[in-house]
Amino acid sequence: MSGRTATGDPPRDIHEETRKVASLINAASGLLAEGKMVDLAGLQRNVDTLCQALRQVPPKEGQAARETIASLLDGLDTLAEALTAQYQDITCRLEGAVRRQAAAAYDRSRDDA
Repeated sequence: MSGRTATGDPPRDIHEETRKVASLINAASGLLAEGKMVDLAGLQRNVDTLCQALRQVPPKEGQAARETIASLLDGLDTLAEALTAQYQDITCRLEGAVRRQAAAAYDRSRDDA
């Protein structure tokens, strides 16, 4: 990994990896807003790559690197909230479907008796 840049910013690949992660967070959030399912495997891989790159940043540049990725935290928190809401919605729908099926089966068995 290269050292400090002329502007004191983290090296370019940190910026590029941060941009990729932010893009994936935004795409996933958009899909969730449309009620679609999201596969986060790609996001996980890019976060892992970003973390590996951050581990190579010299300690003197650590603060600049932290500032570069700080905006990702809000996006990840928002995504986590959206995923939790989607999970709760799906769970409620499934529970309702199971109850309806059970009630219908019970009604059919009473009719057969």
